[in-house]
Amino acid sequence: MTTEAFTISDGKISVQGKVLFLPHPVTEAKTCLDLIIVKVESPAGTIFNRNIFGLCKNGEIRWQIQESEHGTQKDKPYIEIRINPDQTLIAANWNGVNYLVDPDNGKITVYTFDK
Repeated sequence: MTTEAFTISDGKISVQGKVLFLPHPVTEAKTCLDLIIVKVESPAGTIFNRNIFGLCKNGEIRWQIQESEHGTQKDKPYIEIRINPDQTLIAANWNGVNYLVDPDNGKITVYTFDK
């Protein structure tokens, strides 16, 4: 996947030609406002619930998403990132909660509940 701002190849993201080292392979990235929103996926058996990062256009990590407080299981990573037409950032969790993500700091608030 290639855009003007970043490239994803073999689970790694490059921003302005510089490969960034995130804790797990990159599976998805989108631009939102002045950020690159990146989702990583941990290997089976590894719990890593704060799996979305907000990167500046120069590749600097601005924030790591807040962990979901909903659900009783320990393993509850985010499974999808969406950018609404009004540029609001939504992170979906497998437990049916969609969160509005603050692009300034990665803090979450409940947006909708789908289950």
